[in-house]
Amino acid sequence: MSNNTWFWIISIAVALVVAFICARVAGNKGHSAVGYGLLGFFLPLIGIIVVLVIKDRK
Repeated sequence: MSNNTWFWIISIAVALVVAFICARVAGNKGHSAVGYGLLGFFLPLIGIIVVLVIKDRK
């Protein structure tokens, strides 16, 4: 495999991990796990920051 292929595999793996973390934290705070999971997948850094800042609804 070329270096370009490894770059995409690692990028998608990291995005999936960040999406899972964002969804889990947002769900525990009473927010939409799916919405924040998508945010974490497409914009990982922003997703992590937003999930850490949102208030707890519970």
